[in-house]
Amino acid sequence: MRAVVDFFARRPMLVNLLLIMIFLSGFMVTRSQVVSSFPALDTGIFYLSTAWPGAAAGDVELAVTVPLEEEILEIEGLDKLRSASMEGLSSLLIQANPDNSRAQNRVFRDDLQRAIDRAYPRMPDDVPEKPLLVVEDPDRTPIMEILIRGEVDEDVLRRAARRLQVELRQVDGVAGSDRLGYRRKEVRILLNPQRLQQLGIDAAEITQAIAARNVRDSGGALDSTTSERDVVTVGQFQHPKDVAEVIVRASGRDNFTRVQDIADVVVDYEDWMTQPLANGEPGISLLVKKTTQANGVAVAAELREFLKEQQALMPPGVTLEVFNDTTRYARNMLEMLTSNALLGMLLVFVTLLAFFPFRFTVWVVIGIPTAMMLTFMFMPSFNITVNQLSISGVILMLGVLVDDAVVIAESIFREAERGKPPLQAAVDGTAVMAAPVLTSSATTVLAFMPLVFLSGIEGKYLWMLPAVVVMVLIASLIECKLMLPAHIAHALHGRQRDGRKSLSRQWFNPLERAYIWIMGHMFRHRVISFLTILTLAGAAALFSYHKLSLELYPEGDTDAITVQLELPLGTSFDTTRDRLRQLERELLASLPQRDILASKITIGHHDLPNEASVTEGRQPSWGLIDVYLVRQSERRHTSTEIASRMRDFLVTQRDFLLARVVPQENSPPTGEAVELDIVGNSDDRYLAAEQVTRFLRETPGVSRVWTSYKRGKDIIDLQLKHELLANYGLTVQDVTRAVRLAFDGLLVEEMQTVDERIRFRLQYRQPEQGQLETLYGLVLINARGEPVLLRSVADFETKPAQATVFHYFGERTMTVYADIDKSRLSVAEINRKLANYLEQQNLRARYSQLNFVQGGEADRQQDALGNIASAALLSLAGILVLLVLLFNSVSQPLLVLLVIPLGILGVMIAFALQGLVLSMSALAGITGLAGILVNDSLIMIDQLNRARSSDGTISSEVLVQTASTRLRPIFITTLTTVAGLYPVAYGLFGLNIVVAPLAMVMLWGVVFGSIITLFYLPSMYALEQDIRRLFRRR
Repeated sequence: MRAVVDFFARRPMLVNLLLIMIFLSGFMVTRSQVVSSFPALDTGIFYLSTAWPGAAAGDVELAVTVPLEEEILEIEGLDKLRSASMEGLSSLLIQANPDNSRAQNRVFRDDLQRAIDRAYPRMPDDVPEKPLLVVEDPDRTPIMEILIRGEVDEDVLRRAARRLQVELRQVDGVAGSDRLGYRRKEVRILLNPQRLQQLGIDAAEITQAIAARNVRDSGGALDSTTSERDVVTVGQFQHPKDVAEVIVRASGRDNFTRVQDIADVVVDYEDWMTQPLANGEPGISLLVKKTTQANGVAVAAELREFLKEQQALMPPGVTLEVFNDTTRYARNMLEMLTSNALLGMLLVFVTLLAFFPFRFTVWVVIGIPTAMMLTFMFMPSFNITVNQLSISGVILMLGVLVDDAVVIAESIFREAERGKPPLQAAVDGTAVMAAPVLTSSATTVLAFMPLVFLSGIEGKYLWMLPAVVVMVLIASLIECKLMLPAHIAHALHGRQRDGRKSLSRQWFNPLERAYIWIMGHMFRHRVISFLTILTLAGAAALFSYHKLSLELYPEGDTDAITVQLELPLGTSFDTTRDRLRQLERELLASLPQRDILASKITIGHHDLPNEASVTEGRQPSWGLIDVYLVRQSERRHTSTEIASRMRDFLVTQRDFLLARVVPQENSPPTGEAVELDIVGNSDDRYLAAEQVTRFLRETPGVSRVWTSYKRGKDIIDLQLKHELLANYGLTVQDVTRAVRLAFDGLLVEEMQTVDERIRFRLQYRQPEQGQLETLYGLVLINARGEPVLLRSVADFETKPAQATVFHYFGERTMTVYADIDKSRLSVAEINRKLANYLEQQNLRARYSQLNFVQGGEADRQQDALGNIASAALLSLAGILVLLVLLFNSVSQPLLVLLVIPLGILGVMIAFALQGLVLSMSALAGITGLAGILVNDSLIMIDQLNRARSSDGTISSEVLVQTASTRLRPIFITTLTTVAGLYPVAYGLFGLNIVVAPLAMVMLWGVVFGSIITLFYLPSMYALEQDIRRLFRRR
């Protein structure tokens, strides 16, 4: 190592060229890097949806969902299966084993597709299309929503949306877009029921006639001596209204009954399912997706410029507006962290000026961005993108970068103060610290490495943290060992030694004398010191246990808030739209206007974005209001304060059955504080849910309780008289077809144009369509053309129905949810109380046909704690083995390791005093903190071992004097680490909820670790020597 250091130290020109190349290469690499908020994960989550228009929720459950579930449950590696069956739609969420690799998930997907293929033939014939399987892929998640809005004719919006969708494909990095709120054209054949009765025509005859007419087929090729031509039979409709000319029945020559004789033909649109609105104006959304390798931030910026150009080409009254730009998280993160990191480096520079000459300090600080640029150069080789986790790893190691540089620099500076020439001081100072720095880097790697082996979803993204840590450490070693000595040797040439030396010593010498005095007392009373530290540690542990709470992904300051809304069942789509428009105006008026950026309404559902769950359903009386806030740094109020104002306002809106405010978090979904699935096909689940709901409502600290049960439309159950049906020559299928025709209509044919696919729907004219009186007076036409009243062959029974039927692993389930006030009650505590209640009330035995499954945030916390605990034990075991090899002792490594729990206790005290919670990133930071805490204590023990006399003993004077030589470097590294991490930890330029806890852990861990290393470790070292001597005498 000495020879390598000497080689580079003698060639400053080569080192400077390397420095320039590193910065240029790093800059080029970072410009082309994929930037995202979170790393792209292969979660193994799949969504399966099957449309069956007009079918009731119960029919969808039995005829569509159950066949799919029966096949899917046979797949190996299935981890989760949930389903929701609602009117006209079956929705399933399937999750493979979270530990699966990408290759295993591809196999699982193939098995899943085969299961769907087996289930599809078992479904009713009028299910129009095969189930649609969608893989949750972060690379295919929309990065932006473009709303084309305006108070113009719907066809104008549709044409604008289609044209813009085509133009978007020309933008670099855009993979495509999906449409939301775009209704298909639909030809409505509005039948006259009286005319049908007169002519004895039923729906089947009309359907067959239309299908037989709408045909385009090829008859092959016709050869001639000069050319070859295709023979094409064209009966396909050229225009949607051509269906009016279709001949339904011919009764002799030129005596035809056409569609137009028995129905009105109207070109319209399908019924609304969902509709977005902004500024009170209806619109169509395009959800834009980027290509896998594209930089989302760059693509979003290009899209905004593209939309400015496209706005000029829009029809009058049509506006393009951007919503939910998901790249804003990554963009804000980069700006925030870059600003905080630059401020941190400035503070490090100012701090180092108190100890070193100006030119000396400049080269130490330049080493930090040099190592960072090297790290960014390494990242693409390991398929690591620029995201919150990778940036966290770099910032987390900011203290290590400073630590390594300062340790080497301080060692060189000390050699120079002894009178050595600059070049020799650089080589000797670096060589002296080579082994300790390498060992400390190895312990840091060992501390973080177990995160690579975490299981579950956390393991799939936390592996990036140790990977980046290793890169930073390698970059730091390259910079500190090869480049820094050359720069410092150059900086030391011509330096006036006495000036800077006396200046730094003038204020530091009193600190050193005070330290020696304190250590002298602690050395003489080392047993009392040891007992005092143990007492303080116990008190700290007790205090932390009662004050600290665990929250994997705490609610941070966000820039989007969603309001879930439900009006009473039966509220029409138009009424819901009008009411939500009114509510939006009043809600926004109650909020601070300068903090509001925009808002958007969605009618037809209230599913939350970024939630890995099945849909709650589709209802015309449901909706969402999304409120977008200006950036955190430009706002006067936090999102928590704004959300509180929204809740206060919504309490006054009495006509809503549900008005729930949910801040949109940029973090993995964790579920609700309480989620209890009551699983079983027995109706006893309603009774059990009622008991659990009552208990939760009576529990202090629980703010809201609700269940997954939603009442749906009443069902009219037809009790068919099968003997009479047979006498009249009718079948159950005839009845089903006639009833559906009377209510939702029948999709009978399709027409493909260049732009779109148009459906043809048979239905009754208004006001007959969908009326109860129509059902009672419904006339069936049998095969002989005779009219038969439905009520003569069926009895009518009205029953209440559930809007959505939920399943958990193929069984019906009812889920009880609860929100809590986390200032009064923790997630772990409320779930513990719930588990105790289930046990005390003996609910599992009383409802033996049911299964009670606790999930949600508590389940995620339990998994995460188990993973982190395993990682921490592996980390400690690895560090212990390394220290035993280094010291050839067991007792001394244990002394070093004792610094870890004491340092972690210090972190917990700091978190508890500041009212912070232990998040997932904080836990990951605590795991990695072990390696950093070991660094200074390792060097301290090494220095004390070197100071021992030939007989292996060390006097109190020598021990105190040796320990005091470590005061200056530890003091410098502690101050610089605090200076570097403070802006990030406390968010001086904005707080990042993922990175800040990591920085906070490192900051306070280093502070407490340094105190323990300087004051506790030498005393314990002396106590360990006493014990050794005691055993030798025996």
